[in-house]
Amino acid sequence: MSICGFTIAIGDQTLAQAYQLRKSFKHHHPEIPFFILDSKAFYFLTDQICPGRICEIIGIRAVAGWFLSKFFERVIYLDSDIVIFSRLEALLDSDSQALLTHDVHNCFLGPKGAARINSGVLMAQTEIFWIKWVEQIYCYLTPIINSIIDQQALRVIHQHKLVEADVLDEDTHKVSYNNRVLSLPGHYFLEGQKVFKGDIELKLFHWAGCKVRDMSYFPNEIQNLVESYKDSELLSEKDQKDWQALCDSSPKFVGEVMRLVKNISLKFYEDKFLEKYYDACPGIYWTFLPRRLEVCRKISRDDIARVPNDGNDYFLYIDKKIHSGFNESTMRHLSSMFETASAFS
Repeated sequence: MSICGFTIAIGDQTLAQAYQLRKSFKHHHPEIPFFILDSKAFYFLTDQICPGRICEIIGIRAVAGWFLSKFFERVIYLDSDIVIFSRLEALLDSDSQALLTHDVHNCFLGPKGAARINSGVLMAQTEIFWIKWVEQIYCYLTPIINSIIDQQALRVIHQHKLVEADVLDEDTHKVSYNNRVLSLPGHYFLEGQKVFKGDIELKLFHWAGCKVRDMSYFPNEIQNLVESYKDSELLSEKDQKDWQALCDSSPKFVGEVMRLVKNISLKFYEDKFLEKYYDACPGIYWTFLPRRLEVCRKISRDDIARVPNDGNDYFLYIDKKIHSGFNESTMRHLSSMFETASAFS
């Protein structure tokens, strides 16, 4: 089976993190190509010179995964602020069409009752998973979500079974494949070549937005382990050349994504609502849904602070702010998606 891994890295700090990730990934998986997708890749995937907002960087991982799924049977995505401690057997060997990983316990993003899923570590071996993720990020959820949209979209996909996707059972196997370990007790230590926190083996560590951005977070033994990883420049250089070859072989991919987003968005809104914005900024997928950004700018921090952050109530609040721009069928979709039917009755 053909397998690849990739990360998104735009900006000097993110690129520095991505190089560390690639070094640790290739140390444990030298046979698997790993692509660092930078600003040049962003341009290829969007036909947009650079991102204008953080949410555009966050969302592009779904588009990149879709592109890579055309060439590889199994695609692994990893956030750039990750370091790998061991071979990722669960992501490599799973029979699941898509395998997702846990977030910290107290992260309440997404619809009420959704599994706590983090978008920084995942695997898919079906193109439809990436397509459905693109649809949720760029079409259906953008009107009511202003941040971390990729993660919330995954929770919707899993909860509503839009694609067959499993969440890795880390408890049974006493392993950590994401940042859930941050909320668990215990100290970090090294046992042989394995890294533990308490009785949990860390296959990787994901900072996931925390302020700490370097290995000084860990005991010296773990820092020394990571420093011992050898990065093959020849392998890394070959991977980036292979990425460019893939791009050269499919120069019209961005058009395929644009058609998908455009067709869904055109059906999603009344024509009279789209007319004002439709051609505002060619090349940016969110061109078709500008009202989300416009309205969210009007929502103050004080407003949001008054909303209980249990997932559902936040979306209900945003829905009330912006639903006047959508037609009846759109409202039924949003109402069903977030279990807020009473808001629109």
